[in-house]
Amino acid sequence: MATDLVVASGVGGGLRALLGLAAPFTSTTELDEPLQSIGLPDIPALQALADVPRTNVWDAATVTALITRRRAAGMDRATSAEIQGRMVSRSTGAKRRRLVALQASSDLDDRVLTMDIG
Repeated sequence: MATDLVVASGVGGGLRALLGLAAPFTSTTELDEPLQSIGLPDIPALQALADVPRTNVWDAATVTALITRRRAAGMDRATSAEIQGRMVSRSTGAKRRRLVALQASSDLDDRVLTMDIG
């Protein structure tokens, strides 16, 4: 599903779409409490700790840093099925149809592939 978003929208657009669809938070107001739950007072403190650009806004890098810190603290551990469900429920139109088809496909799974390149 992530690859589909990147192919359809380019790397930057696909990553922004992936974050918007899969993240446990959907608005900036929902981010304040999770930020405080990891002991940080504000966005600049998180950005400094995570060594991401100091934009003082909830951009993709900052939200990713928040989720990474919360997961390290044992929070926000969604299953693959839960993340896929979020992605489908938050998408619309052609994007939603593609994601639904990918979610239902038995051709794609989480098999580990190995290659002998020599």
